[in-house]
Amino acid sequence: MSVRDLVEKMNIGVSKRAINADLGSPMHTLVIGLNQEVIDRLGKSIERYDISASNRLKQSIVTVDQSQKGTIIVAVQADFYWKYVQYGVNGTERNNGAPTWGKAPGGTPTFKEAILGWIRDRGIKAKPGQTYDQLAFAFMTSIRKKGIVPRPFFTDVVNADLVEYLEKSISAVYKQAITVQIRDPWQ
Repeated sequence: MSVRDLVEKMNIGVSKRAINADLGSPMHTLVIGLNQEVIDRLGKSIERYDISASNRLKQSIVTVDQSQKGTIIVAVQADFYWKYVQYGVNGTERNNGAPTWGKAPGGTPTFKEAILGWIRDRGIKAKPGQTYDQLAFAFMTSIRKKGIVPRPFFTDVVNADLVEYLEKSISAVYKQAITVQIRDPWQ
């Protein structure tokens, strides 16, 4: 039996498919599955920090698959305000160590609309004689002065431990796919 015959018996075609970076390949499926696990972990982290008044932030976290033949590119995307929750917002009287954020993207709710929605989602009631606009103004004034304290729901999940976990998971698939069996021709 020739070397060529031995190589053909190694079933490298199956192994190659398993580690291939094509759409629909086992590796692509694994990466999509791992990305969903990251999204699930982010959801649990949001719950731990009690930042799920409406669940809009949690529901906005989705997989973005930009994979192409030969390249797997998968990311996580969320509504723009995730960064305000994650890193906080500085106030005029208190620095929370947050970056300086520019204007919100066009088409997003105004500060007042966002606060009114948050009040509604949290079920906060106005005091007798107080309008909801006045209540929103009070919250807006407080946020402008004190800012928002960071709640690192994202970096609690997406960190060096996650990279290590992903590396181990992907390595396990490679290891399984590249198992080589060589048998003597008479067996």
